[in-house]
Parts: sequence; C-alpha cells; structure tokens
Amino acid sequence: SVVISVFNEEDIIGKCLDSLFKQDRLPDEIIIVDNNCSDNSLKIIKQYDVKVITESQQGIWRARKTGYDAAIGDIIICTDADARFSTTWLSNIESHFLSDDNVAIAGPGIFYDGHKFANWLGGNLYMQSYFFFVGLALGHKPLFGSNMAFKRSSWLKIRDEVHCTEAVFDDIDLSYHLTKLGKIAYYSDISNFISIRPLK
Repeated sequence: SVVISVFNEEDIIGKCLDSLFKQDRLPDEIIIVDNNCSDNSLKIIKQYDVKVITESQQGIWRARKTGYDAAIGDIIICTDADARFSTTWLSNIESHFLSDDNVAIAGPGIFYDGHKFANWLGGNLYMQSYFFFVGLALGHKPLFGSNMAFKRSSWLKIRDEVHCTEAVFDDIDLSYHLTKLGKIAYYSDISNFISIRPLK
C-alpha cells in the first residue's frame, strides 16, 4: 500500500502517479489522503485508479496516520507528491522485506529540480547528515518520510503510541516507536527522486 498525503499539489501529483504506474511491480493500492486541497489536485488524481480518502485536520502526521490506518497491504510505503521513482523502486522494497528480517526500511532521496550545485549540497549536506546524525541520536537508522516502508502488522501495534502532532517530525517519531519491534534498515537501492523545495 503506497500512501501519499496531498495538500494543493496540482503541479506535481500527476507525475508522481505516472511514475508509480510504471513500476515493474505495481502497487496493490495507492491511497491518496486529501488534506484540505483547494486547487485542482483532486481533479487530476481522479483520473487515476487510486483510493482517495479525506483528513480534514491539517498536518502531515495526521494525514499520513489516516492513510496508514486505511491501508490493507502487508507493507505500507510512505512517499510524497513531489517524488519520482525508478521502475524497480517497489520491487526492491518488496525484496528487502522478503529476504531480510526488518520491521521497517528507508532509502535516501535524490534532489532533482534545483540547480546542479544545490542538488549536490542537498544530497551531501542534508541527506547524508540526516541519516548520520539522527541515526546517531536514535542509536539506529532513522526512517525518512519521503521514502520509507514498514510492516502493517507493526503499525497496528504502535499506532496508538505515536504522537501525531506537528510538534515532532513524523518519520523520527515513527522510527522511535518501530525500533522497539525490530530492525530498521537503510538501503541505497531504494532511493527515489524528491523536490528540493523543502530546503528552499
């Protein structure tokens, strides 16, 4: 189950969904969480074979949690509306759950839409620093909200423990709770492409 929370993403959501439907292993379901869109995002989304649900309370943690609760797949994958994927992204994620004993996995994001130097800085100063320093603080690899996957059975065990507030980063909070259930692993072969817009 691929979960994407959406808030006014009309310029990018179509390319994200096109990329998901070009996977060599198609998702069993794509869940779009409408987090109060007021633009043409939903009009675009309804052109695709996806499940659309609504979360009226604004915020990334609340929207993603609503999507996770609605998922029925054995593996829940979280990404963002600005993401693009290689054709093997989903099959690589699936293979790591089949071959390794992980409760959750994460991969890096590669910035694609900034100046060449800005993309390099984002990848080296932001992305690598995030996994190193947050991992150092947690004592294990952290999840990364634009590119993470975890077992649905694990989510059901900790869903009532997460803080679900904008006061904490949802991926770090989820990392903290999931590690109590088992291993969180990092794999470079499940990298995806993300917008540099958060760094702006």
